[in-house]
Amino acid sequence: MTCHQRSIGTLLSGVALLAGVALVRAQTLDMKLGLWEATITQKSSGVPPIDTSKMTPEQRARVEEALKARQLAPPAPTTRTSKDCITKEKLDKLLPFQRNDPNCKWTVISNSSTVQERKVECTGEHKASGELRLEVLSPESVKTTSKMIVGDGPRTMTIESSGTAKWVGAACGDIK
Repeated sequence: MTCHQRSIGTLLSGVALLAGVALVRAQTLDMKLGLWEATITQKSSGVPPIDTSKMTPEQRARVEEALKARQLAPPAPTTRTSKDCITKEKLDKLLPFQRNDPNCKWTVISNSSTVQERKVECTGEHKASGELRLEVLSPESVKTTSKMIVGDGPRTMTIESSGTAKWVGAACGDIK
């Protein structure tokens, strides 16, 4: 898996966590604003949907070799921790994120004061589908899981993530 594919997977996981936090906050919950720390563990399987048609024969051969190696030995799960300053303005702006890609449709499966479940279906050049579950344990603690399937046909990759986010404090310091 290239750095670019890891970045896509990490981005999807992080966006799912933060968009989920924003969505629940905006609709039903009184979550605390301020500094939050999120820890996300992600694992992937399958073959990344890489278009090799525009690559040189040498590039294509290297990519195909890497994809074969990945099938024999899938990458180990990765865990990352990050901090973000969640403001009311940021929460309000995160919600429209879901409408930025006209090829993606988000649907609410369930929405209560403690659980939010959504699914996404993306069509077009970058096909993807998945589900996100976000559980608010308290105004200072969130747990999330997600499963995304990226691509279609013989090159399909599954990305599963689980994470927690905790409120650190009202002051964000240098973190924006």
